[in-house]
Amino acid sequence: MDIVNIALIGATGRFSADILNEIEHSKGFLLSNAVTREGNQHVGRSVSLISEYKKTNVVISDNFNKVNEADVIIDVTMRDAFMNSNSGHYKKLKKPLVIATTAFTDEDLNDIQELSHSFPILMAANFSVDIYIFIEKIREIVKRGGIVKAEIVEKHHKYKLDAPSGTALKIDEIIREADEKTEIEISSIREGDIIGEHYVTLYNALGETIQLSHQLESRRDLTKGILMAAAFIATQPNGLYTVEDLMTNVLSNGK
Repeated sequence: MDIVNIALIGATGRFSADILNEIEHSKGFLLSNAVTREGNQHVGRSVSLISEYKKTNVVISDNFNKVNEADVIIDVTMRDAFMNSNSGHYKKLKKPLVIATTAFTDEDLNDIQELSHSFPILMAANFSVDIYIFIEKIREIVKRGGIVKAEIVEKHHKYKLDAPSGTALKIDEIIREADEKTEIEISSIREGDIIGEHYVTLYNALGETIQLSHQLESRRDLTKGILMAAAFIATQPNGLYTVEDLMTNVLSNGK
């Protein structure tokens, strides 16, 4: 697929503007649709008024009427909007979908798994390429054995509502999979304009510690990953995919 046409759902948020800017400055991607909630002040306005995007003239809408024009849908809304409204539209559209939303319940995840039987879905808590390497290193260390306790500290900007972050919960999951006996503590900090920072301290039975950290310096680290996810999921068969699947594909292709 030479050009990936993207429908952005939740198009008027802070992160959405970053995604729009990334589409503008990236080859191989165009915006076909921008959708926000009913009553949003930006409905009927061009996306160029809230971002740098100017490749195509896209007007912000509050409905899904023309989303079938897209090759891939990217959803950056909140959990309630996704589960209570958007997922019903996706079930009808059957378009490849990237979910950049967190705070789903186990029941929600079962419903998303069911949706993926009809069209390909990639969902992730964090679309940074290097966070994948960070998490895999944690898995590797814990799996070797001897780690008795893990402390996870995550820091984000003051506007981030969910806590712990989806990435912190993913790290928690990875540690439990590697060694279910490890004691885990998670701390969340919301302050300033921090894009995303994760600190993991691992304690072994000998009283030694291992510290690992990952800091995002720019939101482009995330938006580049989201477009990589869109290009990847556009060509996949039905099923539920993770950032691990994306990174395996990227690394195997040497990109």
